[in-house]
Amino acid sequence: TLSWGTAAASAATQAEMEAASSTTVYASPGRTQYHPGTAKGWAKFDAAGAIQVSSNVTSITDTGVGNWTVNWTTAFSSADYVGLAAARDTVALIAAIGTLATGTMQVLMFNDAGTAADTGGAITAAAFGDQ
Repeated sequence: TLSWGTAAASAATQAEMEAASSTTVYASPGRTQYHPGTAKGWAKFDAAGAIQVSSNVTSITDTGVGNWTVNWTTAFSSADYVGLAAARDTVALIAAIGTLATGTMQVLMFNDAGTAADTGGAITAAAFGDQ
């Protein structure tokens, strides 16, 4: 028989969040960033690199036509993380991830002819991995 006097909730430690296997502790708001299924950084920005909204991003560097560098506030533990990018525009664009480094991620954009291209809309980028 369960009673309120004997039940105690316990917040997951960072190690428990990273392991993502316990069913007896809860994920507190201050520890969810350690779960492997949570994006560790993300941003929505324009072709000039101006950030509209972000998390764990210090800045976006516009390094040329269709080429941006996302600068992470908290670096990843290695370059072995997953980066994703997409573009919103009225023309067909292909977003790709270039070089991944612990503190940065390169976002590339191409038109349907395979030429580097900027966008008139928004670019979104996110990354998943260990920090």
